[in-house]
Amino acid sequence: MSKPKVLVVGAGGIGMIGAYTLHYNKRCEVSVIVRSDYELARKRGINIDSVAYGKVDNWKPANLAANTTEAMEAFGPFDYIYLATKNIPDGSNKCEDVIRPAVTPGLTTILMVQNGIDIENAMFEAFPANIVLSGVTLSGAQNLHLEVKHVGPEVCTIGFFKHPTIDEKILEAKAKEFIELYSNDLNTITYEPDVRSSRWRKLVYNASINPITALAGLDYSRVELCDGRATVLRPAMDEVVKVALADGYIIPDSHVQAMLEVSSGLFYTPSMLMDVRNNNLTELEIILGNCVKIARRHEVATPVLDTLYALMKMKQFDIKEKNGIIKVDTTINKDYSTYGKGF
Repeated sequence: MSKPKVLVVGAGGIGMIGAYTLHYNKRCEVSVIVRSDYELARKRGINIDSVAYGKVDNWKPANLAANTTEAMEAFGPFDYIYLATKNIPDGSNKCEDVIRPAVTPGLTTILMVQNGIDIENAMFEAFPANIVLSGVTLSGAQNLHLEVKHVGPEVCTIGFFKHPTIDEKILEAKAKEFIELYSNDLNTITYEPDVRSSRWRKLVYNASINPITALAGLDYSRVELCDGRATVLRPAMDEVVKVALADGYIIPDSHVQAMLEVSSGLFYTPSMLMDVRNNNLTELEIILGNCVKIARRHEVATPVLDTLYALMKMKQFDIKEKNGIIKVDTTINKDYSTYGKGF
């Protein structure tokens, strides 16, 4: 019996550790998309320094490709796509468009190992005949030009997004099938029967700490030193908890406190701050924008989140302009006849 074929799309730290985990387990055939560093990956391989797997030099997965079209032609069709790209629906490369060439209708299961909430809707619209799974992972991993640093053992919950036409028993079986492929003694992978719950819990961190550090331009510990925990972090988290409650999910105060403590004293740079510093688009809409939209739907007041969202939209606008995604007509109106009146 042939092994299932898994295509990993998104070669950041999480994606690379995911790919290596699947390779390490030897239960499937692993193909990996490496775009900007493809030639380096093909010639030298990938260096991994992992708290779980140790030092691995010059690792190459079974198959490498520069894009999903090439991967499909050479190594497909795929039973699973492990999708670990950033999810930026207001950017130029939407996730569903990136993976579209590699998706076989009715066959390929899409595992979204991504941040945010309500992220499945675009996938269902693009691929109505396919199963879409949720993966919520905590695993400190970064990849800089195929030098992968993995500092925290992976803890991941996997479950299914409810499908309008596919029976939930089939969806559950598919989620548990992937867990069998992915689990080992070096990670903690559990089945999540209600994936929206785990996404709300992670959003407590992501919808508060990520935009606040990005806007301040400070790592988490420096925000704490400026009394940011009491003045903005906790109020933002409390609003996420209120929205989650209106959506039907109770988040205990102990979890909020844990999210406040998880990066304390580490001078940790959250992903949104890193993106802003590198002039990369942020996951603004799926993390903060969707949370605010859910709040409006349930008529929950969120003044702190609303302000963070408005300011981050301006920051995102600036990044788009710097990257040439949008262009602004800066022609100045020369009529100064009303300038200064009213002061």
